[in-house]
Amino acid sequence: MKDFNGKTVLLTGASGGIGRHIARLFAERGVNLALAATARSEEKLTALAKEVASAGAQSMVVTADITDAAQRSEMIRQAEDRFGPVDILINNAGIEEVMAFHLLTEENLARIIEINLNSPLALAREVLSGMLERRRGSIVNVSSLSGKVPVAYSAVYSATKAGLIAWNKAMGDELAGTGVRMSVVCPTYVAGEGMHAAYGVAAPKLAGEVTPEAVAKAVLRALEKNVSEILVTAGPMRPLLAIRELFPGFENFLMKRIGMGDFLRRRAEGAERSRQSENHGRGA
Repeated sequence: MKDFNGKTVLLTGASGGIGRHIARLFAERGVNLALAATARSEEKLTALAKEVASAGAQSMVVTADITDAAQRSEMIRQAEDRFGPVDILINNAGIEEVMAFHLLTEENLARIIEINLNSPLALAREVLSGMLERRRGSIVNVSSLSGKVPVAYSAVYSATKAGLIAWNKAMGDELAGTGVRMSVVCPTYVAGEGMHAAYGVAAPKLAGEVTPEAVAKAVLRALEKNVSEILVTAGPMRPLLAIRELFPGFENFLMKRIGMGDFLRRRAEGAERSRQSENHGRGA
């Protein structure tokens, strides 16, 4: 896709982290932006809508719980009533609970799976019929490198992101020749803002960190170049992934050498401190 001007973009998870940077970048391309997040983020969405409007994009705020089927449908209806059929769906919303698997509550478990995996599939299903009929349209799913290299203390998050990657691959084959394309973007740890940054623990140098701007640029590149999968990392990752598949034992050796186990434990401790601080603030 080369010409974005006037295209309708529905962006979930628009209120924070990577979402804001995606919105800013696409605003420069003259798109019509439907910025979606939960109702508690409405103030942030409104501020972002004003910002992207100043860059020349038409924008609107849509508050919805994407885990609710009726609200998902209403979100799409509002976007299409204002701007016309959705040309680009960007499934960016996601959550992560960094803790030992056995400590997750039933509610934690269900919510991670619902937001990270079930909802993107459901949203795509709703917009795909129209895209296929028009023989044009694109869906970009923001996954994670954790979907390719699962990590401790984020087991369910890793599983949902792996699911997005597998679904994306299957749909790429299914959509061949239809004029509709699907891509997945897999960033490593995102520095500066977002889920990882909130825990205050820097990733090991080899694992690396990337900026939210780099992830946003990868989303744009996936659309411009019709790339089915983009890894956003601080260094070359595909050779290491290939070695991992050929020599499974090498992964354990490498993880130990770069201090990944210690990093993941400290990250889990940082996440627990964040939860305690948040709970204390609510109690206050």
